[in-house]
Amino acid sequence: MTREEKIKKIDEYCRQYDESGCGGCPLYGKRYVSCCLELTKVKEQKLDRILRDIEKVRREKKEFTKADLKTGMVAETRAEIRYFVLEQDGRIKFIDIDGSCLSEIYDDLTASKKEDDIMVVYQAPVFDDVNEIADLYMSNGYVLWERQEPREMTVKEIEQELGYKIKIMAPPVGQDS
Repeated sequence: MTREEKIKKIDEYCRQYDESGCGGCPLYGKRYVSCCLELTKVKEQKLDRILRDIEKVRREKKEFTKADLKTGMVAETRAEIRYFVLEQDGRIKFIDIDGSCLSEIYDDLTASKKEDDIMVVYQAPVFDDVNEIADLYMSNGYVLWERQEPREMTVKEIEQELGYKIKIMAPPVGQDS
């Protein structure tokens, strides 16, 4: 990743918290404007550290619920269909580019039909970057949340991933696996 790409990624992360430039930085408590102005002056190692901190904050956010959704975000389903999120009076609507709505989304962002489960939520795009309505749906903005599902693997695949042999052991009596 180039220096410019790193700065852009950090800037996108900061924008989701404060588009007006007057609030606190979610990582370091600095004002958004001063944080981003400093990015052009910092050394490469500090940019890498900031990116690591961003990834750590993203991983630590374990739950993302329907209540966290805001107007302008884009939700992508298991079937890889994107929906524009509209929030009004505490109600959330998911509208695709054709105008159809996604229904029966539960608080944990699962759906009555498995293919409609929300898998990825993207930040709202910056409206200066939007030329057409399709831009709202198709821009691959900052990922706010992504569903992490257990990965199914065989023992052989685990060994290949780890780079060494493993032995599967039963858990101690009285403990769940």
